[in-house]
Amino acid sequence: MPELPEVETIRRDLQRHAVGRRIEDFIIRWPRTFVGTAAAAAKLRGKEIERIDRRGKYLLLRLSGGTTLSLHLRMSGRLRAAPAATAVLDHERARVLLDDGAAIVFTDPRKFGRIAPLSSAAASRLDASLGIEPLDPGFSATALRRSLAGTRRAVKSVLLDQARIAGIGNIYADEALHAAGIHPAAPAGALSEEEIARLAAAIPTVLSAAIRHRGTTFQMYRDGQGKKGRYAYRLMVYGRGGLPCRRCGTELSSTRLGQRTTVWCSSCQPRSAARRSQAPSRPAAKAPRSRRPGHSKS
Repeated sequence: MPELPEVETIRRDLQRHAVGRRIEDFIIRWPRTFVGTAAAAAKLRGKEIERIDRRGKYLLLRLSGGTTLSLHLRMSGRLRAAPAATAVLDHERARVLLDDGAAIVFTDPRKFGRIAPLSSAAASRLDASLGIEPLDPGFSATALRRSLAGTRRAVKSVLLDQARIAGIGNIYADEALHAAGIHPAAPAGALSEEEIARLAAAIPTVLSAAIRHRGTTFQMYRDGQGKKGRYAYRLMVYGRGGLPCRRCGTELSSTRLGQRTTVWCSSCQPRSAARRSQAPSRPAAKAPRSRRPGHSKS
């Protein structure tokens, strides 16, 4: 699924072509892509695209009259600028025709992506449902501490929780935790001040580097020009289980954590730190009632 760097790259590509342009027509190729009625789609005609924002993994086209057109790419969605006369593309689900002869084309092989018109109130509710933006100026160790507080869940699982931190997915959670030297299973609410400071610095650093290299492409993702992202060649851990750590040479470990494949370096991100932070929550073991040896669960 495209994450913050991929969506931000597409936003920057599209704003050069679409901001200030008027919507001539909105063509729906597959009805379920559009979360709204035919009448709602017709009302988009004639509206001007005033700006394009990103909130987490959502692209938000702010239209004249207060309407927001929300686009979520999900697993395989792609948005690209193209001439309006371009032939229908493979897996094309929708097309926005602009008044200068250009178009924004949405393709989606797996059909999970959605486009929805939002009122001002609905757009505000969407904004409120999402957590802090890791690239906002206000993102800091203090803000991150508040987002991680009060939970014993694994820190990686919390980073993936869009209600706490918006925009981070599996790729950049693994990468940021490696950069910060934090084990992905460490309980989020038990991280030390030093660990939180390292993570607060690592998250925007990793995301910004991925944006500079136009995102990560393995199979599906393409930027707003239809090109592959280049960040896959710079990944430190994600997708590299069993290979040597690029920092220290240790073989990278891989497991399932919260139903997500997770890769980390046992040297750069020691498990002992995660265990120490979990220790206070464990009840003391009861003394054995007999001298017969038992089976250890460790």
